[in-house]
Order: sequence, then C-alpha cells, then structure tokens
Amino acid sequence: MSRSFILSSPLLALLLITASGCAGDDSSTTADTDTGTDTDTDTGDAGQLGDEASQACRDAMLAWPALLAATDAPTVEAAYVGSAIQDYLRASDPEGARGDDAAILAAIADGSAPALAGVAPRARAGLAARLRQEIAAPEMLVEDPYAAWDEGYCLWSGALEPLAEVAALASTSDSELVNQISAAFTEGRAGISGQPPAAAIDDWKVPPAKQIIEKSLFTAAARVIIIEAKSAAAGDLSAARRALELFGLVRDRLEGRNTPGIAVIEGMLSDPGATIDPAEIERQMAIAFAKRTRKYCDEALLTGLIGAPAGYKGAVEGRTYFKLIAPDMAARLSAEGFDAAAHAAAWDSYVDGVRSGDDINALTDLAADLVEWNCAYQAALGIAACTASDDQPGA
Repeated sequence: MSRSFILSSPLLALLLITASGCAGDDSSTTADTDTGTDTDTDTGDAGQLGDEASQACRDAMLAWPALLAATDAPTVEAAYVGSAIQDYLRASDPEGARGDDAAILAAIADGSAPALAGVAPRARAGLAARLRQEIAAPEMLVEDPYAAWDEGYCLWSGALEPLAEVAALASTSDSELVNQISAAFTEGRAGISGQPPAAAIDDWKVPPAKQIIEKSLFTAAARVIIIEAKSAAAGDLSAARRALELFGLVRDRLEGRNTPGIAVIEGMLSDPGATIDPAEIERQMAIAFAKRTRKYCDEALLTGLIGAPAGYKGAVEGRTYFKLIAPDMAARLSAEGFDAAAHAAAWDSYVDGVRSGDDINALTDLAADLVEWNCAYQAALGIAACTASDDQPGA
C-alpha cells in the first residue's frame, strides 16, 4: 500500500497511547456516514450518544491510559491485574474462548520487552471483539439497543479510535477513517427509537452503520499491522509482537477465505528468527478481504434485494470493504488502467442505486464493472479462480 510516510515505532506507540475521545462523552458531530442523512449526537428523549454505556466500560476506559503507559513487568502488572480492564475483558470472554486475559497474564509472567509490548494490542483486540458484539446486538432485537450501541461507542472512543487515527495519519486514502466511524456511530444511534423493551431500529440506518464501523475498524487494524510489520522486518521484536497480537482483531476475517494465510502471518510474527515480509502479510490479508468484497459486488441483484434494507446493508458493507483494499488494488492494477477514484464512484452509484431501486439496467452495468475489477485484483493476488466464498487451497 502506498503511504505518504512511514510511522516509526516510537511515534506509532505515542499515537496509540493518545486517545482523542473518552467513553460516554457528550461531544457532537455533524459528519455523515454516506447513508444520505445528516447526523447529530442528540437523540432526543434517548439522550446523547454514549449515555447508556455501562459503568464497567467507563471504568475500564478510565484505567486504559495507565496500561498503555506501562513499560515494564511491575507497572504492566499493576495496571492490569485487578483492574477494571481485566474485569471487563474477563466479562467479555466468560468462557475464555478468546483467551485474552490468560494471554495477557502469560505475557506479564514472561516479562520480556516483546511480551509486554503485546499486552495493550491483545487487550485492544479483545475490546474490539466486544465492540463487534455490541453493535450487532440491536439487529438481534436485544431489549435495550441504546445500551448495546452506546457500549460499542464507549469502546471506540475510549480505546480503539487511536488505531484509526494512526491509519489516517499514515495514508491520505484513510484520512476520513476516524470521521467515517464516528459518524456511523451517530447515524446508528439516531436510527434507534422508542423506549426499552419496546425500542425499535431503523433498518435503513442501524445495520449499514454497523457495517461501516466494523469494516472500517478492520481497515484501521490492517494498516497498523503492516506499519508494525515494517518495523519488525527491520529487527524490532516488540513491533512483531504488537502486530501479532493486533492481528487477532482481523484473524477471523481470514477464516474460510484464506485460512492458510493465518499460519503464514502468525508464523512470521511469532518466530524471532523468521524473515518478516510485510508485503506478504499484506497480500495474505488482502486475499480474504478481496473475496469478502466480491460477495457484495452484485449480491443485491442476484438475491432480488434491490430497494430493500438488506440489499442496501450489503452494498454498504461491500463499499466499506473496498475502501480497505483500494490502495493495494491501485498499486497492483495500475498497469491495467485501474482508476481508484472512478471505481470508488462506481461503488457509490451502486450503493445509491440499490437503495433507490430505480434503475435495474444501470445497476446491472455497475455490478458488472465492480465484479470485473474485483476479479482482476484477485488474479493479481494469485487467487486461482475469482470467488466470494471459496477458501484458499491448503486449508
């Protein structure tokens, strides 16, 4: 991916320590999520965005800066063990399936610089998993969608926003990433109405906003993983560990699409003697993201969901995945005449057309263009046959 500059590990660490927002803050934004509606954090009787976040999340976010600032085993242990962050991570993974708490305790016991460097990224990955769970909950008809949505916002504004800030600083293509996610939180909150337990969601607002938040967070993580991998390739073992732990944020995106790529990436980043190839790590992630993007290039047409909320949600999801792979598409397909700006405009037109449902012929042409370029990109990545769902050989 082309970048305007490469962040050094010390600068990257400083940026990741500095959060621009705080959980439950009352600040407003008028940014737009590309869903066609101006937004504001004031949701009337429902209160402000973030108001319904749990005290447990608020306490964890208050404790977060101390964990980020800790550098040696005693300070990391003091900042984590018995803290609100540990309590929150344990509550977020009650059966220990992710193993975040156990991994962090093992890193503290290890005490080496690389192990300790991986503590905050591992915690971030665990908090991101909780965020994804919370912002999916309104579509699952939970009793209080406000509380679920605000819990996600608490995690975003308290611990995860710096990932997007780093990506936005590192590449002009990601300059709107922070605003994009923040505006989607606002838009989604505005799409919830009524009082629990009879609260309802607007299917034209909440599910698309969820997709923008989640897939844009994947973009931020993928960018930072590559930045760290470049430092690791230069011999920084702590950067390798940070990249390895942060990879947990997107690991499940490779499952079922490029399952063998998981072992490739984790093998490079976990073996101190391995030769780390950032370009190959990027390619392995891109294989999965390209396939996931392909699904939405024409899904609304194939499933008859033109003019329906479900079709619109999928189109928004595809466009957001495209933004993740766009810089690499431009780099790999430049000789074939790929125009990233024109392709982005085609995605915008497709999303708008799926929502309105007015011109099936135009949508058919747009979808054909989206599919053609996605398949060209898959070929450039070394994928044998263009697909939305097949796993890579060797899985």
